[in-house]
Amino acid sequence: MPQRVTLAMVADKAGMSAATVSLVLNNRAKELGISVETQERVRRAAADLHYRCNPVARGLRTKRTGMVGVVLPDLTLSFCADMLQGMEDAAVEAGCGLLVRTCGRDPQREEECLDWLYAKHVDAVLLTSFMPAASLPAIRRLNTAGVPVILAAGDAKHESTLPWIAIDDEAVARMATSHLIGLGHRRIAHFLVNERRLAGYRQALADAGIEYAEKLVIGGFADSLDAALENAAAFFDGPWEGGAITAVYAGYDLQAAALVGVATRRGIPVPSALSVVGTDGLPFAAMTSPPLTTVDLPKRAIGIETLRRAMAWLDGQESWQDRLCPGTLLVRGSSAAPRS
Repeated sequence: MPQRVTLAMVADKAGMSAATVSLVLNNRAKELGISVETQERVRRAAADLHYRCNPVARGLRTKRTGMVGVVLPDLTLSFCADMLQGMEDAAVEAGCGLLVRTCGRDPQREEECLDWLYAKHVDAVLLTSFMPAASLPAIRRLNTAGVPVILAAGDAKHESTLPWIAIDDEAVARMATSHLIGLGHRRIAHFLVNERRLAGYRQALADAGIEYAEKLVIGGFADSLDAALENAAAFFDGPWEGGAITAVYAGYDLQAAALVGVATRRGIPVPSALSVVGTDGLPFAAMTSPPLTTVDLPKRAIGIETLRRAMAWLDGQESWQDRLCPGTLLVRGSSAAPRS
């Protein structure tokens, strides 16, 4: 049986003390002023020997498991998948693992997921939730055990006591709606996502002196293509008013793409008869016909930042600062000036 490589063997190869090697391999070199050259020497020796830290020993010493829990609504949503990829990239960098559960936007299932992670003794939980208030009992159980729960791109405003990194939904909606107003549109419908995007839509209208009309706000968030297509068909059968509405801020790319598809099947040209803008910046948005104008959200970057900052917070390297993340407008072929 091959001999297990020990910390002492790495120290001997690097010509360093075991204490120095331990500090470097446990990511504490920077805070204690160990030089970059020394860190590189230690890591090179560890790599040459194929050394792997003993997670059990580390856990006994640090009182941590090296595992971070993640709760997401649905991994089939590209938004969640992209954010999870960022978390995974940062977890590899930090030397920790992820335990991932999905809750399907079900408050009871979300609470069950949090309790399951509590039983697994994770070091922290990253939660993408649109209803964190419903899971407060489970969140408090985790917090009481010293496990921080951090909202990642979820509904931060519902529970301001939790640390969070979130999309600046008001700014995103204001940007999308202002783009349509700038093209000359005045009758602009909005497919509702949340109250903050509605507020951003309303603010853009107010800034342009356009009166808000409640009947132009369409409810019924769609979390599947079939539901989005049903919403689009209902829009053209009713609120569209035979063309009185010249633009739609659809709120999310799935619904925007469904509107473009249904419009095309009904012989309604996009963007000459109806301009459509989405939000998310999902890959398929560039492949619709015409390509979808959208607000690209920093999904992977939020995943990376949330994980990195959670680990730094656990290590006592920084205090938590909540942050709103902006989006970037991508102007493509689905938006244009209204026809005269």
